[in-house]
Amino acid sequence: ELVGDMVKIHVLLGCRPAELLAMKPKLIDRSGPVWIYSPSSHKNTWRGKSRRIAIGPKAQAILKCYLFGEWCFVSQTDSGKPERYLVSSYRRAITRACQRANVAPWTPGQLRHNAASLVRREFGLDSAQAVLGHSTANTTEIYAELDIAKAKEVALRIG
Repeated sequence: ELVGDMVKIHVLLGCRPAELLAMKPKLIDRSGPVWIYSPSSHKNTWRGKSRRIAIGPKAQAILKCYLFGEWCFVSQTDSGKPERYLVSSYRRAITRACQRANVAPWTPGQLRHNAASLVRREFGLDSAQAVLGHSTANTTEIYAELDIAKAKEVALRIG
């Protein structure tokens, strides 16, 4: 399912929802083992900052099915005309899926926070900062939760 694939890719990339939904095949450099997606615009474009998003093998395997049109992620409207997903339509699709699955609703923005916490736990704060594209680690700390398992380990060792 398209929305399910979008969610999986979103978590794997740790990008902003708008960056995911603005993805176009022509903006992805597929020349190496890790693909690089360079959005044409993003949250900090106005500051003159570039954004490069690394796409690893797991995300590539899912994304390959969506590299044939102008936009990677499009839905069919009632008229049959393809229309690209926007943050609002992506959020609505997730909300509907949560209702169908009878689980607590969540938002696309939470996926970025989850990805940040996972990367920080596995690879450290610097890696989370790089994946999220933050200029400072202070910003990353807002997104990436401290790992309670580390605090428990310290408590066990020092009493």
